[in-house]
Amino acid sequence: MTSRITATRIALMLCMVLSISMSMIAISRAQESPTPRVISIIPDPIAGTDTTARFIVTFSEAVTGVDVTDFAVIDNTHHASIQDVVASADPAVFSVTIASNTPVPRMLLALIDDDSIGNTTGTPLGGIGNDNGNTLSSGAAHIDVRTALVPTPKITTPKSFQFPIGKFPSMVLTKTTNLPIISYYDQANGDLKLAICNDAYCGKPLLRTLDSTGNVGGFTSLALTSTNIPVVSYYDYSWSHLKLAICNDASCSNPTIRSIDNAIQGGNGSSLALTSTNIPIISYYDATNTALKLAVCSNSTCSTTTLRSLDGGAGKHAVGNFSSLALTSTNIPVISYYDATNADLKLIICTNTSCSTLPSPMVLDQTGNVGQQVSLKLVNDVPVIAYLDATNFDLKLVHCGVPSCAPFTMRTIRTIDATGNVGLMPSLAINKNGIPIISYQDFDAQSIKLAACTDAYCLPSTPVITTIASGSLPSLVLTNDDIPLISYYDQTMGILKLNYGERLVDQGFPHPFTKTAPADNAINQLTTITFKWNAAAYANGYLLCYATSIDSCNNWLFTNIPTITISNLIKNTTYYWQVRALSNTGMTDASDNYRKFTTAK
Repeated sequence: MTSRITATRIALMLCMVLSISMSMIAISRAQESPTPRVISIIPDPIAGTDTTARFIVTFSEAVTGVDVTDFAVIDNTHHASIQDVVASADPAVFSVTIASNTPVPRMLLALIDDDSIGNTTGTPLGGIGNDNGNTLSSGAAHIDVRTALVPTPKITTPKSFQFPIGKFPSMVLTKTTNLPIISYYDQANGDLKLAICNDAYCGKPLLRTLDSTGNVGGFTSLALTSTNIPVVSYYDYSWSHLKLAICNDASCSNPTIRSIDNAIQGGNGSSLALTSTNIPIISYYDATNTALKLAVCSNSTCSTTTLRSLDGGAGKHAVGNFSSLALTSTNIPVISYYDATNADLKLIICTNTSCSTLPSPMVLDQTGNVGQQVSLKLVNDVPVIAYLDATNFDLKLVHCGVPSCAPFTMRTIRTIDATGNVGLMPSLAINKNGIPIISYQDFDAQSIKLAACTDAYCLPSTPVITTIASGSLPSLVLTNDDIPLISYYDQTMGILKLNYGERLVDQGFPHPFTKTAPADNAINQLTTITFKWNAAAYANGYLLCYATSIDSCNNWLFTNIPTITISNLIKNTTYYWQVRALSNTGMTDASDNYRKFTTAK
């Protein structure tokens, strides 16, 4: 190897993926060329452990100079790396082992040619010149290290992996530019993920896996620093505690992961806010002591944390589960939460940023079983809370009237929606005129609804209520123009969506699909051919390649529909063709591999 593979070379390789040969299976080893080349790079389905996977690389003839620096791993987590390259008894076949200490749901192996690999006569791979022998594996490998990392979790929590991606979204908008950023749980892989949108419609977001150690990412709560750097609190299912991911740049390429409270079980349903100096503060539920707790970080990277119990404790039942936290204009924490012991909606207003003096909890509503799910916002430091009335399954709203929320006579309590079983998982936003807007779930219809009040207290008339889409777990934000954006989980399709033109934010890889026409081995075809294939679920475009050999199929044509017509083919010629489906996450080849047809004489 004359030089190590640089990041630039790897980036170039990624850019060239659409122009390199994906498979050379049809080449016969008996027809060896004076120029060595790669016949195939395929995953070995038998080899591998909890922390490794293996690819088999087959060249057209015996070669030398093959080592770990000739390969790069392309994966969606950037955690996998080359462990070793081993020659087999056949001097044209090598095994490449990939290792990772975190789960890697899908990875490809790329060979990047720099003329360090050659045959016995010294002819370099692909001929003289870098990158002309570049090859990408024709299949993906996987590594799942959860069983190795978490042999004995504190609580055995079943993994909800029947759907792929998108539970528990939390959405914010970037300052000034109003671009959505969404944290969420990838339940197919047990990962915490982040979607960073590049436009208001989130057409092609940057998708990041922030934490994949064990089964993590439930009940996310997202906030942005003053420079739009994401910070996420979330639940670790494997160890049943609260964690914090602190991004180090706006694209969150390498986040810092903190465990906030290892001494207890709890942390599901946390709520995160950042002070004016970007210090994280988190309210959460301590399941071990059945108490509402507050974590106040010492600095923006949360290197140390002060933990405080605010309400609940011995002899009480589930005080503080699914709390909602906001900070006043002077960085004072305000927390709304559910007291399961008394089935009440409660509120705590701290006396300073660290909440060092234990505040007195206030009961805001005790009519029936109220407050199990809450969403708090401050309007000029006045608390406004949307919540579930579980006795009647109604959506309710309380407006405190004054920042202290102390005078009972200043509070206004209003039932917003009482049609059927509604009000689950409310998400509250306040528009520029101080008027509440609430997204929530209709349990009967399994849909997302939006209630728009007509004044700050939602009093004069019935709110305007609109059914938005089928789904659950909504997260609502308002743009600078007070346009509501709702991210939510589509439980039917199992994907994350954004209600702004109904965008699919993260739908995973396109589903398997097959080609339909022309038929494989068809003869006497016209020189104008219409290629057709079945639509792939979650695909937003396709690539077609056709050539006189699989080896030379490197010109990929884009189409956004599952058909394309090609003219001016050569008579009496055999062509090979393949199709790839594209999504925001990656691409999937048609499962019936290359087909071939022959044109008429």
